[in-house]
Amino acid sequence: MKYKAIYWNFFKGGIRKSLNKRLEPEKAKEIMKNGKEKYRFLIKHAPELGKGNPFSVNMHFACIFIGIWLGSNKTLSPDTMADIMTESLLNLKSFFGIINLNKPRHAKIVQYQMAEKYMKWCDKHAEKYPSTWKMTGNTENRRGVYYELHSCPICALCKQEGIPEIMPSLCKLDTLMFAMMRGKLIRNQMIAAGGSMCDYWIIGDEENERENEKGF
Repeated sequence: MKYKAIYWNFFKGGIRKSLNKRLEPEKAKEIMKNGKEKYRFLIKHAPELGKGNPFSVNMHFACIFIGIWLGSNKTLSPDTMADIMTESLLNLKSFFGIINLNKPRHAKIVQYQMAEKYMKWCDKHAEKYPSTWKMTGNTENRRGVYYELHSCPICALCKQEGIPEIMPSLCKLDTLMFAMMRGKLIRNQMIAAGGSMCDYWIIGDEENERENEKGF
């Protein structure tokens, strides 16, 4: 994959702010510099996911955070790194908060952007890019958004680089991201935790889970 400065620039302000809360300015600056280099390295060695892959942004975001962690020479614990990731993402709350998953129209937008759009792309390109995520869509009769991922190139990259311990911290960001969209993620399995898939059922935070079990 190719390095793209736009993704680094998207997160660098929040990451720097979070590091400065915990470290001396020179140390935070050093980690930022090293982290950017590590991000470049990780993206270069990540599985090729294909031009125009709607999910490739997830790999970039993950590699930025992993890069920061490696840029600290792992002196930041995975738990501390999880807090830094959380704070960095919360710094972008106004961006994610444009979506309100309690509104059916917004839920449809998320369904398209996170499932239907990707599956359309995958139908055309999966054979050429076998390392990409394997997804099934909204086959369950549930409200909100539902899809399943049956492979994860981010997990594969972490395993390849010998750093699987950072994956749980990365996976926690899913819950936070949907919460900023006024949603609730209900999940029973994660590949990073040894599951056969990552299941995503996302409903508005005003909805009741039991009511959703009744279907549409």
